[in-house]
Amino acid sequence: MPVRELIKKAHVKLIGSTDDILDPLKAHDTIRSDPSFDVTVVPTFRTDSVVNIGLPGFSEYLGKLSDVAGCAITDFAGLAKAIRIRMDDFAKRGCRSIDQALMDVPCTPFTREEIDRILKKALAGGIPTKQEEDIYLCGLLFEIASACKERDWVMQLHVGAKRDNNSYLLRTVGVDVGGDCIGSFGNLSMLPQFMDALNEACCLPKMILYSINPADNPVLDSMIGCFQEAGTVGKIQHGAAWWFSDNLNGIRNHLTSLASLSVLGNFIGTLTDSRAYVNYSRHDYFRRILCDTVGEWIDRGEYPKDIPFAGSMIQDICWRNVNRYFGFGL
Repeated sequence: MPVRELIKKAHVKLIGSTDDILDPLKAHDTIRSDPSFDVTVVPTFRTDSVVNIGLPGFSEYLGKLSDVAGCAITDFAGLAKAIRIRMDDFAKRGCRSIDQALMDVPCTPFTREEIDRILKKALAGGIPTKQEEDIYLCGLLFEIASACKERDWVMQLHVGAKRDNNSYLLRTVGVDVGGDCIGSFGNLSMLPQFMDALNEACCLPKMILYSINPADNPVLDSMIGCFQEAGTVGKIQHGAAWWFSDNLNGIRNHLTSLASLSVLGNFIGTLTDSRAYVNYSRHDYFRRILCDTVGEWIDRGEYPKDIPFAGSMIQDICWRNVNRYFGFGL
């Protein structure tokens, strides 16, 4: 079956791709100008490569970013300008969100001068210390979050995946070949402080927080309640069960924890979380589990036996909430 037929059969209204911030987005321009395809396709601003200052090739990457953005990157101000230029380029193609993967979330005190010094060290070929990496990471995430707030974008944080555990696999085959696992290192302990610092500076954007560790479900479900605000329903979201938890038990546990400690009716539901078009079936899978879970609560008398109300809540979770949250206007 052709991919477009598969998309049509799955009743897809919008596709959000994941795009490195260097991407010229030519494919997006092509598909937006194609009258034969009526599904909205938008990019997502992926910031991993610009955030990881300690990785090999970082200075070369910033050289490419400088070329694409058309501005010099010799200090932190130049980097911040280049990122915002690229955000504007992505926004022209309908982008409404950034996505960032983190092993943990630091909240290390920083100054602009410190970040400048660390960035210049890396650009000159120096190797930052772990403390310097944390300072840079925290400062740059703060800058990116502020830019998201200005644009009413959503900041997505995927936290806790421990990558490349099998050195032999990494050496002989490469990354993303089954050598990753669930991290369990208190990865979220500094997240409230990071969010509080953003909130104090009036820079806290809408956020979706994903943890790869299901033990973090109650942590996130209680944490998101600390930073909600009037005018933005469900501003801070506990993202859908992710990766190793994207299964029957994982989804049930996620829904149960969210309903126990937060407001299930404000949840924005699941996502395909994959680059494979055949995985649109995950939405059907999630909806069946959601309906079954809520139905069991009703049967046990744990939820009001008001079928129209429950049905409307499920429709909100499966479609209306996410459309409103991202501002897609579909």
